[in-house]
Amino acid sequence: ATGELDAATGAYEVTNADAHAWAEVYYPGIGWVEYDPPVQEEPDRMSWLRKLFEPGWTRPALGVLGKRIGVALIAVVLVNAFILAVVGASPAQWGAGWLRRRRSATNPRQLVALSYLDLCRQLGRRAQARGAWQTPTDYAREVAGSSALPEPLRHEDLPKLTTQFLRLRYGPTPPSSEEAQAFRRHAASLARRIRRAARTPQQSRPPGAPLTH
Repeated sequence: ATGELDAATGAYEVTNADAHAWAEVYYPGIGWVEYDPPVQEEPDRMSWLRKLFEPGWTRPALGVLGKRIGVALIAVVLVNAFILAVVGASPAQWGAGWLRRRRSATNPRQLVALSYLDLCRQLGRRAQARGAWQTPTDYAREVAGSSALPEPLRHEDLPKLTTQFLRLRYGPTPPSSEEAQAFRRHAASLARRIRRAARTPQQSRPPGAPLTH
């Protein structure tokens, strides 16, 4: 699909980088309708920074050389402040923000999407990371080919949950709150099993050895 999915809103954000891509939406009784975002002028996201560096801001107090030095110093201060802000945000803070968004999700489809993305992060850490271009079905198929998790998780549990996710997230009938909460519990349970399986070393069975239970 065109753009990036915003899990918090359930909408796609289309930027100029997607101007030569398009999405198609299927309408019952009409068919597939193509949506092609037009090319437009790139938004000037750095205008505030350019205004800060305008000569008029520094000319009264600095000469030509002083102006350049002042601009360079301001740039260094801004860059350092940005780095400190990013580094200072601990993983726990990022995790707390994600948890707050998930708990505050009121739209059932939104809750389903957040729960699935949470499961994908667990799979990315323990088995196989999901590419931004992969559909849920493609991702489940790739995880099934990985040996990092037990076979039942890869070949049974994840495909079933993926089918359930596609139905609840993109099906013609919106899920109820109860269905969304049930999916959240199902995804969380599968994520816990993935964590436990990743901590347990997989034992290989010698060729010809009988199965033990």
